[in-house]
Amino acid sequence: MPARVSIDFHWIPMPEIIASAYFMVSERAQQLVDPLRDATAIVAQEIEENFAAEGRPDHWEALAESTVLVRGTDGPILTRTGELRSAVTSTSAWSVGGSGSDAEALLTDPTGYGGYHVEGTSRMPARDYTYVGDDALENIDELFLNWVAEPW
Repeated sequence: MPARVSIDFHWIPMPEIIASAYFMVSERAQQLVDPLRDATAIVAQEIEENFAAEGRPDHWEALAESTVLVRGTDGPILTRTGELRSAVTSTSAWSVGGSGSDAEALLTDPTGYGGYHVEGTSRMPARDYTYVGDDALENIDELFLNWVAEPW
C-alpha cells in the first residue's frame, strides 16, 4: 500500500478575521473628517508658536525701518492689531469637510492679507506663519493611525 501524506493548515488568525479587519480599516479610512478636525487643533497650535517665536524654524526678517516708524515699535513682527493672529490660530478658521479621499481641511484667512505675509511681496519679505514642525507632523500621523486602528 502506498504511503499517505496529509497536510493540515491552521491559520492564526483565521482568514475571515483578517478579511473583516481589512474591510473595517478600509471603511475607517473613508471617514477622515473627525481626525482632520483634531489635526487642525495641532496645526493651529503650531501657528501660534510661530507667532510667539516670530518665525520657525528661522526667525522672520525684522520689520522695515519705515514700518517701525509708522508703528512706533519693532515688534511683535506680525501682530499689529492681532486680527490675523487670532483668526489663523483658531480652529474655527478651518473649513473641514468632504468624504473619503476628498476629505480636506482648509485654513481660511478672514483678514484677506495673511497670504501676503506667507508669500511675501516685491516690497515685503515672506514671513510664513504656517510652518508645522516635525513633532507636530508625527502627532498628526499618529492621530490618523490611531483613528483607523481605533476599533481594535
